[in-house]
Amino acid sequence: MNSLRYAACLTLLLTCTRSAATSNGYSLNLSRSAGAEQCPDRALLVQLLVGKLGYDPFAGPSTGRLSVELGRDGSAWRATISAQDANGATIGTQELTANESDCSGVFSAVVAALSVMLGGVEPAPEPTAVASPPGPSTRPQSSPKAPSKPLPTPPANPPPRQQTALPNPEPHRIAQPSPRSAFELELAMDLPYIASSTGVCAPGSAYSCYTTDGSRTRFTSASSMGDQISGGLAPSSTRLLLSMQYRRSSNVAFHMRSGMAVGGPSFHSFPAQVEAGIRYWFGEDSSPVRAFEGADIGVASFDTRTDVMVMKADGSVQRLSAERSYGLGYASATTGLRWKLAQRHGLTLALSAAVSLPHSGLVLQPTVGYAHGW
Repeated sequence: MNSLRYAACLTLLLTCTRSAATSNGYSLNLSRSAGAEQCPDRALLVQLLVGKLGYDPFAGPSTGRLSVELGRDGSAWRATISAQDANGATIGTQELTANESDCSGVFSAVVAALSVMLGGVEPAPEPTAVASPPGPSTRPQSSPKAPSKPLPTPPANPPPRQQTALPNPEPHRIAQPSPRSAFELELAMDLPYIASSTGVCAPGSAYSCYTTDGSRTRFTSASSMGDQISGGLAPSSTRLLLSMQYRRSSNVAFHMRSGMAVGGPSFHSFPAQVEAGIRYWFGEDSSPVRAFEGADIGVASFDTRTDVMVMKADGSVQRLSAERSYGLGYASATTGLRWKLAQRHGLTLALSAAVSLPHSGLVLQPTVGYAHGW
């Protein structure tokens, strides 16, 4: 912070409050507005002031109040200090700002400003009676007596005194706030649920059937047999995704994700996937493992491909590829865990369950990812 700006910031507040601080005690109130939740609290501010002043300026009775409000305006950190008298009237106010990555700079300025202002708050010690020097005495002054023994002569080379090094006090470290954004690189697998079905390649079926050379074909039930598939989860496309989370608090974050199918049926039809939603994180940032839940809406095509065997009327058997698409829109619910590997690095495992529209279907999507951020 610029020293001239800092000196100008203190002039008005000290002029209004220094004379009152020397005779009146103050109470202290500290508040943190939105965006400054990670800044230090009142307890730490009082602890630092006690360390600088050598006493607690807020321990005694108070007839006024000091208020400190910490906030953030864009990239600048702001601290507003105001003083009120016993009647609640404001007798001084000033604002400090700092353009830094965290609030440690502006918080240190608040500690310095209050320690200078409160330098006169400590109550004066009780006066101690001092004996007056005696007046001129009429008693005759006696001449000093000569010492009976000569004083010892100090050695020519006295031994050096041993000096004990005092330990340096450990500097106070203000906890750095966690970043507001986190990025994650993910690998996901589509697992559509396929219902058991017959007449897969018959006219009117939701499936599209292709021969080995890529030609689309249809068979009627009168001319084919065995045209059916069994239900269950069918591994489908593999996706590479990049997600970003921007949090509003330590537990709530907005979630955005996009990527492409890098293999499977969706790679050849509609490979893109885009979604947006919200996440709720359980626990604190310092926890080694955090669980989360979320909800999203997005756009993607979840395609399946299944081989079916068809026996034609002439008795020959032909292998066909039956494909079906789910989507393009979907709504999903997600749950997962994140393990903290190091500061701002983590491993994420998640499972999403999506319901696709207008081609309805249920698709599970397990995900593994590497996260960087908070």
